[in-house]
Amino acid sequence: MNQVKSFEAKVKRLGVFKKVYVYEIDGLLIDTGAHSTFKQLLPFFEQLSVEQIALTHIHEDHSGNAHWWWKNKQVPIYVHNLSLDYAQERGKYPLYRRLFWGNRLPFHAEPFPNLIETNNYQFQIIETPGHSDDHISIYEAENGWLFTGDLYITQKPKLFLSFESIPKTISSLKKLLDLDIDYIFCAHSGKLANGKQKLQDKLDYLLELKNTILDLHQKGYDKNEIVKQLFPKKSILIYLSQNEFSYERAVESILNND
Repeated sequence: MNQVKSFEAKVKRLGVFKKVYVYEIDGLLIDTGAHSTFKQLLPFFEQLSVEQIALTHIHEDHSGNAHWWWKNKQVPIYVHNLSLDYAQERGKYPLYRRLFWGNRLPFHAEPFPNLIETNNYQFQIIETPGHSDDHISIYEAENGWLFTGDLYITQKPKLFLSFESIPKTISSLKKLLDLDIDYIFCAHSGKLANGKQKLQDKLDYLLELKNTILDLHQKGYDKNEIVKQLFPKKSILIYLSQNEFSYERAVESILNND
């Protein structure tokens, strides 16, 4: 039986350091990494015998090298139905993300089948919106492997992107916790043991954050006052992203239930 292969690519730009992981198992490549990491990834890509590619979502740090695979290897690339048209366009996203992750060129994508089959494994495709509406997770039941894209990343996030939904993330985590999970394979934190507990810990944190925000709101605190109470420290990422990352989004998402 094959085991999961992984590659850790590193990016440092604008004073910020990030890791991006791509995974391959039995001919299935999960995510393609950012185009800014292509030179790091190419030797890894060239040693693989990839037959199909699954993108956990269309964001450029996951789909950034899909164009190379489409142009050079002609393997099927699966994305969520919501992103089929966007995949065929050049990626459009803010300047700081282009500087950090590089440009995402167009590629041809196909909709996910209900089940991805390889020679030795079957992978379930599970819709897990929250980080983005097109986000999916990939589950291999026999080994308890769960590929979580950007659903997990960290147990206690403070900053949230303007399009992220905490209520949807909570629902997605609850759905995944019905599964038997040994390891999670995160796109930015790597392979993590005790995967089910990791997801439970994040769910507990988000539920506590939700209850605290609702409690402060009920006491008469407005959005800005809640932010000052819960997130007193400033982050350089807020300024670099021109507020695409913010503390305010956590409060808005919970109060507006979106």
